[in-house]
Amino acid sequence: MLSKIREDVFRQIGMKKKFQFNGSRNLIEEFDGIITETFDNVFLIKMETGSVRCYSYNDLLIGTIVILK
Repeated sequence: MLSKIREDVFRQIGMKKKFQFNGSRNLIEEFDGIITETFDNVFLIKMETGSVRCYSYNDLLIGTIVILK
């Protein structure tokens, strides 16, 4: 399952996407960004503000981060 998620994320490198972060205590944050790099366990998202966030593929699996397209 994680290998499929890795492949999907890898195919989206360089594309502008909308993301939804589902944090603790009902914190929901939507932001735009570009997947800039992928590694064995994590991937990086560069936000429009210039900051970079790092998420694991497990975060996608459990729904902590969602790619909305």
